Amino acid sequence: MTAPERVPEHVKAVMATLRAIRTNNGITQAEIANRIGCQNPHISRIEKGHGNPSLGTFLRYLRALNLRLAITSDEPAATHRTTPGTTATAGHARAGTATPSSH
Repeated sequence: MTAPERVPEHVKAVMATLRAIRTNNGITQAEIANRIGCQNPHISRIEKGHGNPSLGTFLRYLRALNLRLAITSDEPAATHRTTPGTTATAGHARAGTATPSSH
């Protein structure tokens, strides 16, 4: 028998926030599961903090709620060269930032 998956507290907090957004908008777990293509028990597990969703599942969940991920930082960003002519900035991300999508 395998040990239960240890879900980080920040993941639990983000999923609790998304659950509140879902319920405040009158969307059921079954509707979310249908929109993202998984089973209802899987949504229940991750919303309750008993499962750590993959990045793909997390992003599909956001899209199902018409949200997008915004990564912000309270610290100055470090600039990194990515490919010729482009740059990317990186800092310490705060968990739980989701904003309505403009799509």
